[in-house]
Amino acid sequence: MGLRAVLSPFGCAVFCCTILPLLCGAVAANDADIVICGGFVQSDYPLDYGVIEVQLLDKSGNLKYQAACAAKNGNYEVPVFGKKGDFNLVISAPQGLVFEPSRISVHIDGLNDPCSKQENLNFKFTGYSVVGKVQSKGSNSGPAGVTVKVSDSSGKVVGTVVSEAGGGLRMPSLLPGTFTLEASHPHFKLAHSKATVIITATNWIIPDKSLVVEGYPVSGVVRSGGEPIGGVRFLLFSKTVQESDIVGCDKTTAKEKENHQYGQLLCSATSDLKGVFLFPSLIPAAYTLMPVYSGGKTKYDIEPSNLDFTLEHDALTIDKTFEIKGFSASGSVLTSAKGSGVASADVLVNGTLVTKTDKQGRFQLDKTIPHWYKIEIRKDHYDFPTVYTKITPAESTVAPIVARSMSVCGEIRTLRPVNRILSFDAVDTKTEISRDTVIRDNRFCVFLEAGEYKVSIFDAPQDKQQRLLFSPAEKVIKLLDFPITDLLFTQVLGSVSGSVKCIGVCPKELRVSLLTQAGEQFTDVDAATGAFKFTGVDLGTHTVKIVEPSKRHC
Repeated sequence: MGLRAVLSPFGCAVFCCTILPLLCGAVAANDADIVICGGFVQSDYPLDYGVIEVQLLDKSGNLKYQAACAAKNGNYEVPVFGKKGDFNLVISAPQGLVFEPSRISVHIDGLNDPCSKQENLNFKFTGYSVVGKVQSKGSNSGPAGVTVKVSDSSGKVVGTVVSEAGGGLRMPSLLPGTFTLEASHPHFKLAHSKATVIITATNWIIPDKSLVVEGYPVSGVVRSGGEPIGGVRFLLFSKTVQESDIVGCDKTTAKEKENHQYGQLLCSATSDLKGVFLFPSLIPAAYTLMPVYSGGKTKYDIEPSNLDFTLEHDALTIDKTFEIKGFSASGSVLTSAKGSGVASADVLVNGTLVTKTDKQGRFQLDKTIPHWYKIEIRKDHYDFPTVYTKITPAESTVAPIVARSMSVCGEIRTLRPVNRILSFDAVDTKTEISRDTVIRDNRFCVFLEAGEYKVSIFDAPQDKQQRLLFSPAEKVIKLLDFPITDLLFTQVLGSVSGSVKCIGVCPKELRVSLLTQAGEQFTDVDAATGAFKFTGVDLGTHTVKIVEPSKRHC
């Protein structure tokens, strides 16, 4: 079978082999079985019609035929075999070209349809679909919901579009020319809200960074017992954002700290009377918020104490409500009214250990609520009064807790345990402080108020027969900033020496005894010289006698 040419109503011969190679040699229909649908792709501006095609789809969307338009005039012709059925003519053009209509539905009955009646089915070029983005500062992506108004060179508004997710823009079809784009949003601050674009046959893309959002608002709420709290500062930190990237918040705070575990301190915002705080313009990034609230000298405890959040290309309202759980009270523990702080002392509140004092003797009580409190301080070698005090936000500083007394401890070194009286007399006679304590087992420990004391040691009444001397006889001590734990008195001891003169040679076993109130001790006599010596002897009157075991000498 040879090639069959069909002369279309539009004066063009359409060959079956060219249009649908799959049907060549397989079609046994005559001319009456074919209907030609045709028309023109029209444009008031120069177009390359040769890259434009018209597709014939059946009602299920299956491609039946496709034909390229004539390069010179945009004419197209598509044969329909069988003369009957529902079809769609769809224009297929390079991205960016917009036609009206983009699809034509036809019901072919062989008699009254546009194709059978040899009517033109035309597609009109209406312009270019201009594409681009609204971008966030420092990002290639951007937000949805930004309104962009399009005006022509005369200022007439020719269209309005809204950015999609990621910031994508697709303008209505625009014919070649110069246009002004103006972006706006009720909450976003824009760094570049206007741009001029020139649309040509080869350019219908909005240049990068033409429309840029400066930042997005971030807000939250702080409350106490359900009530809004104003005046709470929120410090903003980030490990990736620079201070220059942020606008609209208080940057004087950033001078307080340059580095922090949460990154660089960028700025701060303060809650209003409704408890709302706002950072009006932040770029997408990861941040950390830290609430700080002070009233006079009172620092309040807020939960959470810090909060991490990530800002995307949109406004953010922080779901987590910041709650003031109480306030911080403080106090100090001193050795005396003008003395040093007591470090590492236990601080008990209402019988519970809650903290320790720092190196300066200061302590802090967190999450305090207005109430009466019992405060006790405990540390070895110190004695403190129990304090009952009411703590409120207006009175959040506990009066200094001063030690009532500190310990003076030490040792009396003697040959044997003795009872003695240790006397502590204040050097400042105005204080009239005098304290005696009986020492047993040679150790002592007594609590005294801070001050300067003369310490003396005396015989206990029951031990007057054992008169002892000590070094020092008395000692002046200054009990000021720390307890004294190493006070020492040492018994003064003497020595007894002499010689034994023997008639002839002294026997080797000759010894001498010394009898004291403490008992009897012995020493050998030097056989050559007759000398002997006792050391470490109590002061007093003692008896010396010769001890000769054989008793052959007198």
